[in-house]
Amino acid sequence: MALLAWAHFVSMVMADRDADVTRDFPSASHGNLQPPTTHVPSPPSTQEQQRKSLLRERTAEWRVETDAKLSILVQKMTSPVTRDSWRVRLALVLWAHCLLAHCHRTLVTCVPAVLEVLVTLTHDDYPRVSSAARQAVELFSQEYAREGSRQLTSVLEERLHALASALPRLMRQHDDARKLSTLQLLAGYLQLLGPRVISLVHSHPHLSRITQALLQTLTLEVGDTRIIEQ
Repeated sequence: MALLAWAHFVSMVMADRDADVTRDFPSASHGNLQPPTTHVPSPPSTQEQQRKSLLRERTAEWRVETDAKLSILVQKMTSPVTRDSWRVRLALVLWAHCLLAHCHRTLVTCVPAVLEVLVTLTHDDYPRVSSAARQAVELFSQEYAREGSRQLTSVLEERLHALASALPRLMRQHDDARKLSTLQLLAGYLQLLGPRVISLVHSHPHLSRITQALLQTLTLEVGDTRIIEQ
């Protein structure tokens, strides 16, 4: 619930629809003009002054700065992707879907990490989690294309190439849970890209890195002596 509450709060503050809204002041009509009054407004109270001091105008510069600050939190909030509880992982899918659906243009810095959560969970062992993740990716892909941006597949290809470059290092440094999460992310990219992944296969450096990383994850079974006997 905490993840969803945070996502809904951020989506209200950083909503894409509000970033495109400009303030239109009503034009004055000569028939509605009122004579000037001599009323002198009373000085604001201390409570009102405190409230006004907390107000921030959501300008374009403010959104960029807030996006950069939120990206630090988003990176930390993606860690439950390796949790054992399927309910936590499902909540993480809903969290990512909420952010991508409502503020992917204002949270540009956060989008790659949020998208990686969904791609990773498309290969989740629990069907309800994997199904929700695939549906969220599909909806985001449709929205991405509707806005006239480049195809989501191009973004996925870039992320896959970056992952392939870092894969051997990630396999050496991470624990088993993070290794499994990284392999799920790799499998998710490959599944979502489909035939387009052929460009990666034709790249010798990337194919070599992936092969090297996969070999590092192999563990020989030495508990059964019959393997040696055979």
